[in-house]
Amino acid sequence: MKRAFAIAMAYFGVTVGAGFASGQEMLQYYVAHGWWGILGAIVVLLIMPLTAMIALQYGSYFQASSHKRVFTSITSKIPATFIDYAVTATQFAVAFVMLSGAGANLHQQFGLPLWVGSTLMLILVLVFGMMDVDKVTNAIGAITPVVIIFMTLAAIAALTDPPEPFDGIQEFATTHIDPAVPNWWLSTLNYIGLSMMGGVSMGVVIGGANLDTKSAGRGGFLGGFLFGAILLLLVVGMLFQVTELYDDALPTLTLVNEIHPALGTIAALATYLMIFSTALGSFYALTRRLVPNNPKRFKPVFIVVVFIGYALSFVDFATLVNTVFPALGYAGIVMIVVLIGTWFMRGRGIVNEESSRRDKIRNLIWRMLDPNEKFTTAHRAQLSREVFSSPLESTKLRSAMAEEVIDELDADSSSDFDKDSFELDQQWVQGRYDPTQAGEVRIVNESDPK
Repeated sequence: MKRAFAIAMAYFGVTVGAGFASGQEMLQYYVAHGWWGILGAIVVLLIMPLTAMIALQYGSYFQASSHKRVFTSITSKIPATFIDYAVTATQFAVAFVMLSGAGANLHQQFGLPLWVGSTLMLILVLVFGMMDVDKVTNAIGAITPVVIIFMTLAAIAALTDPPEPFDGIQEFATTHIDPAVPNWWLSTLNYIGLSMMGGVSMGVVIGGANLDTKSAGRGGFLGGFLFGAILLLLVVGMLFQVTELYDDALPTLTLVNEIHPALGTIAALATYLMIFSTALGSFYALTRRLVPNNPKRFKPVFIVVVFIGYALSFVDFATLVNTVFPALGYAGIVMIVVLIGTWFMRGRGIVNEESSRRDKIRNLIWRMLDPNEKFTTAHRAQLSREVFSSPLESTKLRSAMAEEVIDELDADSSSDFDKDSFELDQQWVQGRYDPTQAGEVRIVNESDPK
């Protein structure tokens, strides 16, 4: 469960951008429809966990390093190509909307001109984009729980101060806020599509970093549920306070400031860091997609792409959310149909089968490496059969699974396993042994030559 929770936090972190953290998306997609917006948010709470679970389990099943690997495997060429281009377009749109949101963030909280926040974000993205992005985003990822806490506090504070009377909320919300999509049910589907489009690329990668499809699926489900639960809380809270925040660029920040101005300042800085993490990740992933086989071109292309995004970011933040995101959301609906359709037709069965197979492989490798366990010729033969039955490339599966087991054994205080004096036999990793031969040697262990 610990691994699933870590996956959930990572997935939630990549799906929450400036629009969600600021509350602008909730305002235009849900609050603008009045009480019907609450029903829409409940639908998100039901659908988002399922789609996130499927995306991450597919990533784990294929051990994918990009969304393209998954969609070319589960569907035909035309929809796979459409989704690939749509996800790439979404990465760019999210990236420059983040720059705009950065300007709106500092403007609302500190009164700074819009260009100050956007320009500072431009500099941060350019500087850190030339460094080890994984380390930077991992460090910034620690801010995700802080943002979750502030969004939850904002929603709860709003709920404790219900409006009087309730009668006027529906009319006020529907007449004072321009909805991103004209009706509540289409708005709901569009927003789920948008959210999945924004998070599927990194979600698949997160899933692909885990061999355990069950943990990947549970993490995706938990991350999607957390997304939907906080969204529902914020939609209800914003409806209660709609007369105070309907024209604010960052309504969540307005709610936090009403609790205490000091908390508002902390929330603004935390949100700014999350915007930075999303912007950096989006620009970085987009550039990698544009120059996949030419790393020498990465830096100049990255700089050009970031400056193009910077130029586009000077459009009003709320306007960008209202115009750019709905178009991407419709493309996201197509992707969700592909994910759920293929899952119930065939994907669920093959993923569950592979999950069971990997559990067997893990247990057999554990038995093979643990000096306290017996590993017989029959175990040897079974391990090789299971490995070669997997759709994953044999060498990759053996190596990755063995590394996980080695780390687990090393952390197990009850085991006599000594990681420092252990070396995995590379001939076994490459599958060069006949699994039926009793004399097969799988490991080299200097502390135990047998």
